Amino acid sequence: MSEVNEKSDMPVSIYLRCDVGGYHGLGHLARMQVLANYLANSTSFKPVLIFAAEKSEVIQAKLATINAKIVQAPTYLHQEDSWTYDFIAGCKNEKGGSIVTVFDQKDISSGFVGEFNELGVTVCLDDEKYRSFDCDILVNPNPWSARCGYQIAQPEKTEIIAGEGCHFVDQQYFDQRQLQRYSAQHPHILITMGGEDPLNHTSWILKNCAGVLIDVKVDVVVGPSHPDARQVEADAKQYVPHATLHFSPPDLKQLVAGTSCAITAGGQTCYELLASGVPSIGVVVEEHQRSLVDFFVGEGALLYGADHSLTGADILCDRMRSLLESQDVWCSLRNAGYRCFPDDGIKPLLDAIKRKIGVT
Repeated sequence: MSEVNEKSDMPVSIYLRCDVGGYHGLGHLARMQVLANYLANSTSFKPVLIFAAEKSEVIQAKLATINAKIVQAPTYLHQEDSWTYDFIAGCKNEKGGSIVTVFDQKDISSGFVGEFNELGVTVCLDDEKYRSFDCDILVNPNPWSARCGYQIAQPEKTEIIAGEGCHFVDQQYFDQRQLQRYSAQHPHILITMGGEDPLNHTSWILKNCAGVLIDVKVDVVVGPSHPDARQVEADAKQYVPHATLHFSPPDLKQLVAGTSCAITAGGQTCYELLASGVPSIGVVVEEHQRSLVDFFVGEGALLYGADHSLTGADILCDRMRSLLESQDVWCSLRNAGYRCFPDDGIKPLLDAIKRKIGVT
């Protein structure tokens, strides 16, 4: 990063670069949505979202809720992407001021990020296991992560935010905490296996847990990249005919507000459910989700349900009965979820950005 001497009245533009779609999922865009709206509503910084995506009504609906200038890049970041650098450099030459570039995606190299250091401050989000980047701020929002897990080439340059209460959960989920109520008379469960659900855990749950769900109101989310939505529809009709299916909703706020508990994959939705105070059962849909599920189980904020082996249906059914029938279990999970999520998860990152650009 070049030295920044701008005063606090100089414009600050923050470019948020992410990819979204079947391979990339929706989590990167969801995080950047939260960050963009926070910056637009709570600071004088000007957020610009740069994204590459497949054509999708769901993605377009999500983009419509983002309070930022929206720019679609012609290529994904796992490909050679000189376009993003040229675009941001052109904006800097035209408008001046301080530049911050935030990267959030699966596939990117440290060398690629390093090219942007000459434009201003660089920020990388790492939700995997300790990938090191040549950047000014490295953020790992996973609550089990730790600074000591990183081997940084220039530790005097890179500020690491790992765990430490940093998260990207929309404030509206925290506002829903007061809506959550336990009800043994009117149980209600939300089943959501994420945007992809590659092994179709949704159908597996409906088939194997139908007996537990007979007298329960059931909402089922089928994500935009689900491999076989028609099979889910057929299995719901056969095994849990009273279930309501929701295909590719742009977000889950209304469904989360209306449910009393959930079965969730170990992704961004798991964070949102726990932050909202919805007691949940975690399913490891893909192996990289195991650390998240194991952490929250260890914190008492989540019940373990199953993993990608598609075995152990009896255990999942037992956990469902426990969650639906025991107010003590329900309250314990809810309270532990509250403790895991402070209600201002962007502040650690924003404070770090301000330090790097010299703005108070």
